[in-house]
Amino acid sequence: MDIINKIFILWERAKAFGAGDDHEENAILSLINQMGILGGFLFISMIVSSFFTDIPWVIFVLSTIFGTSVVLTVVFNYFRQVYLSKFIITVIHPLLIAINLVVGGGGSGEESILVVSIFLIYMLYYKSKQYMVVLCVFAFTAYFGAEAYILFFGSLFDLPQNSPHQAVAFIMSGIWIIKIIQAYQGQIKYNRDKRVQLISTLQEKNANLEKTSAELEQFTYIASHDLKSPLRTIISFLGLMQRDIAREKYTDLLSKLNYARNGADQMNHLIKDILKYSQLSSQKEDCEVMIDLNTILDKIKYNLKIMMEGKNGEVKSEALPVIKGNETLYTVLFQNFIENGLKYNDKSQPKVEINASVEGMILTLSFKDNGIGIEKQYYDKIFLLFKRLHNNDEYTGTGLGLGLCKKIIENMNGDVEVCSKVGSGTEFVVRMPLCKTVSLPMKQKKEPLLV
Repeated sequence: MDIINKIFILWERAKAFGAGDDHEENAILSLINQMGILGGFLFISMIVSSFFTDIPWVIFVLSTIFGTSVVLTVVFNYFRQVYLSKFIITVIHPLLIAINLVVGGGGSGEESILVVSIFLIYMLYYKSKQYMVVLCVFAFTAYFGAEAYILFFGSLFDLPQNSPHQAVAFIMSGIWIIKIIQAYQGQIKYNRDKRVQLISTLQEKNANLEKTSAELEQFTYIASHDLKSPLRTIISFLGLMQRDIAREKYTDLLSKLNYARNGADQMNHLIKDILKYSQLSSQKEDCEVMIDLNTILDKIKYNLKIMMEGKNGEVKSEALPVIKGNETLYTVLFQNFIENGLKYNDKSQPKVEINASVEGMILTLSFKDNGIGIEKQYYDKIFLLFKRLHNNDEYTGTGLGLGLCKKIIENMNGDVEVCSKVGSGTEFVVRMPLCKTVSLPMKQKKEPLLV
């Protein structure tokens, strides 16, 4: 068995001589290498048969030349000189077949080898029909030209017909044809799979393009409306200030300056949020870095400390898992859901409760608050860019927070579900696939779980 395994390993290595990155070229190289190796066996078989039969030296010499040329194709492939291998197969072999006929009058399996040559030419140049037709015509012209020469002038040597070489050539030609057909079918399957993959990729890119187009329309609306609103405020109050200064009226300058400053701040926040959203669009899930969601939550609590103290807010959670992912994306996701629950809240003590569970390869996160709630008709609208259900007098902000969350979840191939009751609070349930299959069930304990 060891010998068979070693032979198989050598065979696989020989098949891969000269292989590179191009699948189609590798398939052709493998085919030529297999033909060369089998041709070497054909050559050896003919030498062996020569010891048991009275074979003229001319046939032996021609067989040696043909066998050597076939083996040379493997050598050329090894040194990445594929064009020389193709030249031998498509030009030298048809000429050798014709010479064999003229010298010996046939009887060495020339017809079988010619069929193999035609199959090979088709396999090598099926994408370049002009080359394929020219080379096939050349092969047939060489063969029938040699037959015509024999018909009119006879062969150069009077050699015996139906020699053992013909039987060996016929058998080996049959094996070659089978290999060629297998390689051709393999290439067809590869091209079909590649075409299906390409169509799938194009469909995905088209869907992304449509999505990007929709986002661009939203950005156009932002540029024409949301950004112009604070800009108009700034221009208007600066104009009033300019008029008052010209009239030497300074009593309300500070008030007007504050209005202009508020407009500038609002515009600044909008621009920052747009930049943040565009940066998130290109970020994907990172399946190499371990992140502790408990640590992320602690950082967010620290970032929102002033807000939580000002509103007497509370953020509670059970033990959260340790997963592989992008820390930045999860930080933005957690912070926006938590900040949303604390901000849109009219209770004396706003609360946000976070829970997590792992089932198979799905991570489920729940963000539940006791805030003002959302009417069902607005469930979809709250995730639109810069879509706000309240004006700045009621609740400040740009309306991008939940839009960012939606974008992050989509980047991770997840989904989000909203469940809310006006006056009682809202729960956002996020489901996202994990990068790693091994997971532990969530327990009621304080230490984090490793996923």
